This record gives sequence, C-alpha cells and structure tokens, in this order.
Amino acid sequence: NQKSVTMRLYIPAALYMVWLCPCLLAGSTEEKPLRECGGQHVCTTLMRYKDGTIVNEGQYCQCREGAAFCSQEWDGKDESRLTWQHYERAHWTVQYRFCTPVFHEKKICLPGEMAAIVETDVNTWEPYVSSPRCVCGSDVSFKIIGWKKEGGVWKYFYQCEKEECPAPAQTLNDVSVCAKMYIDTRKATDKVIEVKFLCNCPEGYLCPAKFDEKTDNKNVIHDETGSYVPKECQTILQKRATF
Repeated sequence: NQKSVTMRLYIPAALYMVWLCPCLLAGSTEEKPLRECGGQHVCTTLMRYKDGTIVNEGQYCQCREGAAFCSQEWDGKDESRLTWQHYERAHWTVQYRFCTPVFHEKKICLPGEMAAIVETDVNTWEPYVSSPRCVCGSDVSFKIIGWKKEGGVWKYFYQCEKEECPAPAQTLNDVSVCAKMYIDTRKATDKVIEVKFLCNCPEGYLCPAKFDEKTDNKNVIHDETGSYVPKECQTILQKRATF
C-alpha cells in the first residue's frame, strides 16, 4: 500500500537538491498567500520513494481555474504532469503537477530528442515548462540530462533515455563518473554554471550533484566546454530510517 505524506520541500534553484524542511519559516505563524500560476508553471511537486511513500511538498502557486486543477494525487497518465527520474537517486521519482494539460497531444519523442525544458529565475524557485516538446512512451519517465545557468535563469533539460553507469567495481580503476559539473573558476562562491549527467548510477549508488568546497576545487579538469569537476557514483549509506 502506498503511504501519503504532506510536507513542504524547499529546493534552491542553484543546486536543485531535494530535502524535507518544515512548512513554515522560523518565526512565522502563517504561510504567505499563494501567487497565481502562470500558464505552464508547476503548481506543486510530488516525490515518490522506493518504498512507495509519496510526499507532497505543498503548492507553489494557485491555479486560476480553481484549487481542484492542481491535483495532489500521483497520476501516471495525466497530461497535466511531468514525471521524471530523480537525477541523484534513480529509485526516486518526481512528478510536477500543472493547472492545465501542457503535454496535450504532444508526439512521442524520438531517440535522443529533447523532450522538455524547465526554467526558473536563479533567485526564486518558480519552475515552469518553457518548451513542452514531446512525451515519453507508456510507463517511461522523463530523465533529466542536465541544467545550465543562462543569464538570470536556470534551465533544466529532459529526455526520455539515459544510460545506466557501470558500478564502480566493474571499472578498471573503481571509478564510475556520472556527471560533469562545470564551474566558473574566477568566483569564490556560487561557482556552478552547468551540470551534464552522463548516466544514472545503478541501484545502491547515488550521483552527488552538488559542489563540495573542501574537495572539488582540487579536482578541476578542462575540456572544450570549460572547467569542470567529475562527479562519481557513490555508495548510498544505509540509515535506520530512510526513504
């Protein structure tokens, strides 16, 4: 049986990491009124974990069509949603909900075709689908292949296919690179300008898609795109209570 939990997730756009936080800000006794959703804005996000637990992070905005148009229920076929495999832990699934069917009558994506682009301001997490181009086949989730900062906007790119990385033990040097994190080496902080995912880490591993100030500055490599830090599949540490 699936379990349902309602919580608010705050996700900084720069890292796009998902973690659970209290619904209210410290010292606040009530939530601020919700803004009205734009035509292709995400109204809420659902997270589904390996054990079937579904977490609703709470609405970002209010549908002008009415509250019922921002569904709080997980749906695998609704055209008012974008379901994608979590970039860091492949056994987590994320579902963006929209007020309107933004993927209505979209064609099936061709192999390697860009399926959708999601954008948000770098300072405010208000995601919207700027380019809903095509949909994946039946029971196939979108895969995030990377994100990039362009001016004052973060852009997140989705396709339908993404290879699985080899387990580190299956490689010659016990290293399985899952992503390239491009940085601006001239900056002291907020260095990340682009992330390119090469593959999904296999079960039992995660792809650490965040910049580590302590170690990553020592691991910078250069290619035709720029300066980057290779991110490697890491073993997921087991805890007593975990999703």
